[in-house]
Amino acid sequence: MGFSQNAIVSIGIKIQLEKLAHQINEQNFDDILKIFDTAYIDDENNDFTHTLRLVLIDLDGEKDYEKFKTKFIKEIKKRGTTASSHYGKVVEVFSYGYLNEKYLLIPLKELINTSRYGYGREGINGTSCGLNIDTQHIKNILEEKYSWLKDGELVMMVQQSCG
Repeated sequence: MGFSQNAIVSIGIKIQLEKLAHQINEQNFDDILKIFDTAYIDDENNDFTHTLRLVLIDLDGEKDYEKFKTKFIKEIKKRGTTASSHYGKVVEVFSYGYLNEKYLLIPLKELINTSRYGYGREGINGTSCGLNIDTQHIKNILEEKYSWLKDGELVMMVQQSCG
């Protein structure tokens, strides 16, 4: 079997993870849990998204928003990223900072998507689309779904994945 590489360009929200965590309340708890399904950490290649997923797995099933919030904030303040040692052991690394300092990217509207499949792919591929971005639609999404969100910034973002 080969592997695939995928890149998605979207417009979305960028917010520091700890600032989002402090906004968790009874009214937006379910919305925040849904955000975590598609959001990822703005970290280039440091694998903080994987660390976030591990924290969320540990909290899976917690239905009380106050307990979730308390545990989540505690965990993101003490977690770094992970790396493999020369002996194949996975170790936690703090030289890139802590998870709570990182920014969460929340996609709102996908603009373009490109994929590559195969064995040992080399070279360049690309795709394009027109610049007909409906900014009013994006503003409507912000007002309807995320009116409670504070300290977020509207950004263009690229998600890359390989597997």
